Amino acid sequence: MSPEIIYAIAFITVILLAILYTKLTGNKIPPKVKTAVHIFLTLILKAVTKTPGVKNLCFVKATTNPIPPPLAPPVYSGKITGTEIMALLKPLGIKMYGPVDKDYELTGIFEIERFLKHYHEELPYTKDDYDCDDHAWLMRAEALKWSKGRMPWGYVEGESIPDASPQFGPHAFNFVIDARKAVWFVDELNVAAGKDKPVVAYPIKSYMGRV
Repeated sequence: MSPEIIYAIAFITVILLAILYTKLTGNKIPPKVKTAVHIFLTLILKAVTKTPGVKNLCFVKATTNPIPPPLAPPVYSGKITGTEIMALLKPLGIKMYGPVDKDYELTGIFEIERFLKHYHEELPYTKDDYDCDDHAWLMRAEALKWSKGRMPWGYVEGESIPDASPQFGPHAFNFVIDARKAVWFVDELNVAAGKDKPVVAYPIKSYMGRV
């Protein structure tokens, strides 16, 4: 028999005995006995809350829904200039809109994947209201917050070119450059790249890009 059941039986028994005493004798419980019963019941309640079963019951929500720890900042292992970035993006057809910074910090692909596994947008895709450009801007904003703006994590709007794979129409997504100075596409909506899975960037027809 578990400790919780034993304590529950003792608790109920004391209360029933007190009720029977008053019913059978017609007398009130003597003050000293009443005080002793109160102390005894208090001790039982304190004891039962310390048993493993009650502890697990009380904290089941906290243990099954833990708050995820904050994502550790990226580990950098290289640098790249804005001029180099422009040269990498040109063969991919990504047309940059606006200036780029002088230089950026680079991190490995495993660090990029670590961010993608951690980041998940809770709001679902809603056509014309919360669609691809909103998802892409928000992911980029969180990535820049994570890196304090030091990583070349970009935004692009475009579509696939004929005979390329995958095929998609006008769409917004992200790109990022790793420590090997390779360009990767990332797309939480699983169009230009797999969800949480960066793919090596391929030529597209772009309308605009930002980094």
